[in-house]
Amino acid sequence: MWIWSGAAWALLFLVTLVLASLISAKWDLDHPQLDDNGNIKKDSKGNIIYQKIGSWRPDQCEGPLTNRDHSVDPCLLTDPAPGKDCPVQNDHRSFNQDDHTILEPWNAWSNLAYLAAGLLILFRDWRRWLFGWAVGLNLVLLALFSGLYHGSLQSFPQALDVNWIYAVMLCLIIYAAEGLTHRHLHQWIPGPWKNWVIFAGVEVGVVVLTVLKSTNVWAPDSTTVFIALVLELANLVVLSLYLMWQREPDVWGSWETWFFPCLIAVLAGAAFFFRLMDGWNDDGTAKRLCSPTAAIQAHALWHILGAGALLFTFDYFARVSGRGDRIFGDD
Repeated sequence: MWIWSGAAWALLFLVTLVLASLISAKWDLDHPQLDDNGNIKKDSKGNIIYQKIGSWRPDQCEGPLTNRDHSVDPCLLTDPAPGKDCPVQNDHRSFNQDDHTILEPWNAWSNLAYLAAGLLILFRDWRRWLFGWAVGLNLVLLALFSGLYHGSLQSFPQALDVNWIYAVMLCLIIYAAEGLTHRHLHQWIPGPWKNWVIFAGVEVGVVVLTVLKSTNVWAPDSTTVFIALVLELANLVVLSLYLMWQREPDVWGSWETWFFPCLIAVLAGAAFFFRLMDGWNDDGTAKRLCSPTAAIQAHALWHILGAGALLFTFDYFARVSGRGDRIFGDD
């Protein structure tokens, strides 16, 4: 049953991604740019200037920020490029329409890793623990939102992509803290209904952040927030090792005690490395692992390895809390 359900979710993801990307690209190609007075912009020859596909920010490497010969076009790095007299990019519009219905194919399809991780948690943790279920649900939503962003390069899906990473990690932190305090400290202050309030607060909070970011009102530095959340998860791993040692002093001699934290660290470290090495510098030059023509994109590896790190982190905290909802074990 779960195989057919997973296949249905995957099909829904693919259909939604393709349709949303087609609609987004068609909207950009069909709608002209407007000036500050609401008038249609035209070039020196009187031709209508249409929207450029996507937000055209110097973001992921697979984004079509290049000309047909794959040389970097500085006029595509921003819209418009500050201090540059950029012509109308009719060539890149037809290029993207013909060859890039999904503007970043690898970066879009690699979000199936988040979808798979989310479904594994949902089917394993269904109706057992609220925040375990919430981690799985938010991973599924992250797969959808990140796929929509990389398929269309629009600003609103980008805000959903960034902020839903926060939702996944916040729910994972709460799930870990709840499990550790329940098993090792024999207490958990919030009751069941209060857990729902906390869950609703997380979801509403990321929605508000999404609106603020997409409307350019305010947004925290995403790298700073991400590092802070990673450090909090690392603190909980260290705390879990200490609590396990207090409960069973011989536990540190078990290979499994150290295997999963080390595996998580390797996956997370590799994912973060690929994320730092992809994309473009401010001057338009490519970073070390940035190649729009590469068979495998570094940012796609960030998605795949990151999904693995999150899945094994969930499994680790399920193990140390003794909840019986492990993905890769039964204890």
